[in-house]
Amino acid sequence: MAALGLVGCDKQEDTADELEDKTAQHTDEKAFQWEPSFSRDQTMIVYASDKSGNWDIYIRDADGSNDRQLTSDAAEDREPSFAPDGESVVFASNRDGNFEIYSVPANGGDPKRLTNSVGEDREPVFSPDGTKIAWAASRDLYRNIFYMNADGTNENQITGTEKGCFTPAWNEDGTRIVYVEGAFVDEDSGQFEVFTTNLAGTDVQQLTDNKAVNWDPCFSADGSQIAFASKRGDNWDIYKIDLKTKQEVRLTDEPSHDQAPTFAPDNLSIMFVSAKEGESWQIYEVDVSGGSKAVLRFQKEE
Repeated sequence: MAALGLVGCDKQEDTADELEDKTAQHTDEKAFQWEPSFSRDQTMIVYASDKSGNWDIYIRDADGSNDRQLTSDAAEDREPSFAPDGESVVFASNRDGNFEIYSVPANGGDPKRLTNSVGEDREPVFSPDGTKIAWAASRDLYRNIFYMNADGTNENQITGTEKGCFTPAWNEDGTRIVYVEGAFVDEDSGQFEVFTTNLAGTDVQQLTDNKAVNWDPCFSADGSQIAFASKRGDNWDIYKIDLKTKQEVRLTDEPSHDQAPTFAPDNLSIMFVSAKEGESWQIYEVDVSGGSKAVLRFQKEE
């Protein structure tokens, strides 16, 4: 990997005291809801849940209706992401003994295995044109970022670090990847900073330097901002960085854990998961200008 280019992070703004009520709750069930992702046309949400007794992939319309189960397996199916055309979903599963990457039609069907390695393959995400998939792969002793063709052929390694790289996401034109790099101290602590790079791994830029655990970064649809979750203190909150001004803004501020952000395709909101007031993890949405309190949008299905 080329030498890191540190992007200045001295311009920060913490809007915690000014946050208004601009969040909406998308799920309200007595089970964990995790890893939500919009379809490109913003009409559907795909997510992982253990409401069947183990982790499977589910799809629901963006208004909360028509919830349906996409996978059904005794193993863990996690980390789903839509193809740009909405016709298929890529996800990680350990159904064959260790985590590999699979794709499945969005209207249901048999999953197709795309990777086959002795290490873990996790966190897959389609490129904006649907021709490639980036993911985090454990090869040798370390986890790095790779990409391949959408049919599972032609694997290419992007990063080459001994610290560990996780949670890749594409920019809109498919020329750059955002990810986190770092190391764990224990299960829930360590230092992970946000980086971006081109696909060759030769133009690496560091976006954060806060000595915290930063996770799950994603580009806005117009490529101008990056949202991510950060644990600074006792709980996780959602932040964003403007790539032009380098200004960092805190979007959520509650005594709950807010994680796994993803921009809506219209750039006006960010979806995330949160465990509020001791409840199970549910899906919420926040205005890009920030918001602190949850407003129930989708009622629990009877």
